[in-house]
Amino acid sequence: MTRYDLRKVDFSLLIIFETLMQEHNLTLAGEKLFMCQSAIGVAVSRLRQLFDDPLFVRLGKTLEPTIKATEILQNLTPVINTMAAVLRNAGDFDPETRSPFFKTGFSGNLANAAFDSSHPSFYVK
Repeated sequence: MTRYDLRKVDFSLLIIFETLMQEHNLTLAGEKLFMCQSAIGVAVSRLRQLFDDPLFVRLGKTLEPTIKATEILQNLTPVINTMAAVLRNAGDFDPETRSPFFKTGFSGNLANAAFDSSHPSFYVK
């Protein structure tokens, strides 16, 4: 799969996969994710298609992961952690820690009308 192909992937499926690997049960995974059991079942079907593997085998009331599912989780966990860290660090705008310079683009007359370029806090390039 190329980076371009990633646009076709529903990344919420990866969170569902991770939760199923933790819970080993459709109902419990659904409760944890605030989703109904049937929605989790549909997600499992889509995950199976995405990874071309059954991923889970029913053993009584639990779902046991396949070898491939275990390997996927080992590779996926650090990726999910990194994505969560990136999103967590995106944070709110804090003017104390941001650069005081902003770049904007205007056509000539609009820039002159919008900003007084003689003001010392504006730099017009």
